[in-house]
Amino acid sequence: MYGEDLLIGRKSVKIDGKNRIYLPPFTKAEKDDEIALINKIDNTGFPYIKLYLLRKYKEIVERLQKLQENATSTVEYMQYEQKIIDICSYIDAVLKVDSQRRVLIPQDIMVTNKWQERNSLICEGKGNFLVIR
Repeated sequence: MYGEDLLIGRKSVKIDGKNRIYLPPFTKAEKDDEIALINKIDNTGFPYIKLYLLRKYKEIVERLQKLQENATSTVEYMQYEQKIIDICSYIDAVLKVDSQRRVLIPQDIMVTNKWQERNSLICEGKGNFLVIR
């Protein structure tokens, strides 16, 4: 499953005509894995995306919801609510791995990042997430 082990490696991947990329073997991606996509811009203005296992985000949100249920004040309840909102707002898209270990990069991200003119991207494993530039 994607992201179960450390994501370590680097590989150039092609973008097909439908904006799909193959996830490198070191990701251990499997059909139907759900991946959270976060669109970012580095300090030089260069766009990239980070891919995390969606289940990790769900686990964090579930823990916060349990803490929220046991809140002893309205202020504490609302603090947990804001943390949940913040975490969920980081995710720009949820991707599903297909049977050929591909994910579809949403068209709006392709356009925003100006990737429609490119035919390949670099995937780098960064421990618990994958960076694609």
